[in-house]
Amino acid sequence: MNIAWMGLLLSALGGLALGSFANVVIYRVPREKSIIKPRSTCVSCGYQIPWYDNIPILSYLILGGTCRHCKSAISLRYPLVEFLTAFLFVAVYWKFGPSIEAVWYMSLMFILIITAFVDLDHLIIPRSFITAGVIMAISGLIVFWDDRWISSLIGAAIISGFLFLAGILGKALFKKESMGSGDVLLGIVIGLFLGWKLSLMMLFLTFFSAAVILLILMALKRVRAGVQVPFGPFMAIGAILSLFFGHFLIELYMTYVWI
Repeated sequence: MNIAWMGLLLSALGGLALGSFANVVIYRVPREKSIIKPRSTCVSCGYQIPWYDNIPILSYLILGGTCRHCKSAISLRYPLVEFLTAFLFVAVYWKFGPSIEAVWYMSLMFILIITAFVDLDHLIIPRSFITAGVIMAISGLIVFWDDRWISSLIGAAIISGFLFLAGILGKALFKKESMGSGDVLLGIVIGLFLGWKLSLMMLFLTFFSAAVILLILMALKRVRAGVQVPFGPFMAIGAILSLFFGHFLIELYMTYVWI
């Protein structure tokens, strides 16, 4: 097995392992529980899950998506998060190769995944996620120590500043909170990772994906007008799409649209 395939395999395995840990973080942090101990248990019967029933994706398939002890259904969310994390880790490795930069962006994927799912469930973005994201972003910038520092700081200012102003405008127009402080702070994290060009593209892709997805959900009557909708998942979608396709879309725009 050559180095490239070995890197892809390790990225997938690392993604599966961290995806399993992400499930713990997503469930416990909003409930103010320790992410270290106790060991994972069935949410229905409290049965302590042995290691062989906690193998990412594989255990879910072997058990048929049910608890070994009480036979209650295990949420499809668990293998979905594990698969999504592994998929994004592999995609990052494929794009950036065996490099510190790849590991750096993998940390962003992890932050985006746990943030999106917690926001989806609880309409909050825990400050601990923001702190971890900022530390990871700055740590990478220190290691790289190149001119991306300026771009990253501008990117953080662009996203957080735009969302802050959007929140003020939305509150003035609709007389209610339209953009949470967690979204603004998450914008700082994303901007630090993406830099200013990709941050601009991220904002466009975020609002575009939000409009498309919400229109579809409203057409299917899964979301009603006026109901509070978490914005974190759309920011995660926008950031991921921008990271992988942002430069291509910018080049496409400059070639065929910009005059």
